[in-house]
Amino acid sequence: MTETQTATGQPHARHIAAGTGEAWWFFDSLMVIQADQPGQPVIVEATVAPGGGAPLHVHDDLDDSFYLVSGRLAMRCGEQAFAVGPGAYVALPRGVPHTFRVVGDEPAVMLQVHADDSFLRFIRAAGRPAASRTLPPAGPPTDLAGAFRIAADTGQPVIGPPRSEEEAARVAGLLRVTAARLERRASGPIRPTSRRRPGLRRGRAGRSGRTRRCRRGRRSCST
Repeated sequence: MTETQTATGQPHARHIAAGTGEAWWFFDSLMVIQADQPGQPVIVEATVAPGGGAPLHVHDDLDDSFYLVSGRLAMRCGEQAFAVGPGAYVALPRGVPHTFRVVGDEPAVMLQVHADDSFLRFIRAAGRPAASRTLPPAGPPTDLAGAFRIAADTGQPVIGPPRSEEEAARVAGLLRVTAARLERRASGPIRPTSRRRPGLRRGRAGRSGRTRRCRRGRRSCST
């Protein structure tokens, strides 16, 4: 964290340079703390491995929200099932169970924005300091029972399993259909094609006012 104090003693700006910030390995994710100042939103940059995600859980007091920088997610929040891609913003209200899974071969990178530090306390208690700014290396299995106890103690109890690969794939199909529709809309309206029979063209109106047609294969109409 870099701080800049003004000469007049006014409130100072804070910024975190790229490649810095407190980093944690948290299950199958890399969590970088971008902001955790008292009285300010907590911002966590989360990188989640392909196929990774979160089990079904609920936040007691926290509205969970994030901006998806890259990757694709299959989400469930209450009775809603939906998929999101890069550039999406998702807000998950407190008290409503939710879960997600990363679909595809690309990790998901999201900026989580929280009004309190309950999830941050869970990261620090259940995770371990990251030795590098990469996804966690393979290691011994996580003590899930102990991690779930910490989750409950910090205000986000786990109440069910994560999304299965099959469920996530079905939801991810919705994202592909939506993207295809948006692409068609962006290309402009579709112009109707002519219903005129191939090989025929309109001729000039004769003296009688009737329109003659050309025979197929001829360059000009005969009168």
